[in-house]
Amino acid sequence: MIPIYRAKPFGADEWVEGYYLPHTMWDKYHYIVEGFDEYTCGYPCEETNALVNEIRIDVATLAIHLPGMEDANGHKIFASLNSDGKGGDIVNYIDNEGRDSESTVTYNELVICPFEYMQPSYVKIVGIYE
Repeated sequence: MIPIYRAKPFGADEWVEGYYLPHTMWDKYHYIVEGFDEYTCGYPCEETNALVNEIRIDVATLAIHLPGMEDANGHKIFASLNSDGKGGDIVNYIDNEGRDSESTVTYNELVICPFEYMQPSYVKIVGIYE
């Protein structure tokens, strides 16, 4: 499956979710693309009349959701792709030692922190780190 991304558009306070379209040599901006699924791979499809919406985003707020990353209520957990944690979900969880903990979820070098220390049935999203 293709991962879902979340970020803030420039000049907006609301978050958008969709597929990530990084900058290219022809376009220096980054986008979240809404309006298609993994089968159209980001391109309008004449057979399905899929409509896409490219939203220019602030890449400093970019976060990723991978399949299987859900909290105890079934909500998607997003891990920040930035070293400062901006854009990642703030989660409350019980760690492996039974302690009540809170942390911002980040994605670093193929490790999702602090996800490896969480018991998924006790994880709850409490906010987004801005």
